[in-house]
Amino acid sequence: MDRIVEARYANIAAYSTGLKLNGSTFAARALVNAKVKASISTTMTLQRQSGKSWSDVTSWFDSTTGYSLDLTKNYVAGTRGNYRVRAVYTVNGETITTYSSTVAY
Repeated sequence: MDRIVEARYANIAAYSTGLKLNGSTFAARALVNAKVKASISTTMTLQRQSGKSWSDVTSWFDSTTGYSLDLTKNYVAGTRGNYRVRAVYTVNGETITTYSSTVAY
């Protein structure tokens, strides 16, 4: 996974958005840490490149109240191409959108 990136935000301490390919299965992960106990939600979307744009393949959502939220999902690849994960983190109303590195299948 991509290393955790320190974020300069009021409520978000750090986050990590990553995508790995193991054989024909993608492992997507979105991790966010809050500075204090908070209401946290994550929407993680697997995307495939279509020409110069990106199309959504599937998405997952989770939420909690606490100090961190770690969302990990697997997806069996079907169509060849370039893939990435978009993760939208919301912590106590503060929202950021992040992307993983691109992975070719």
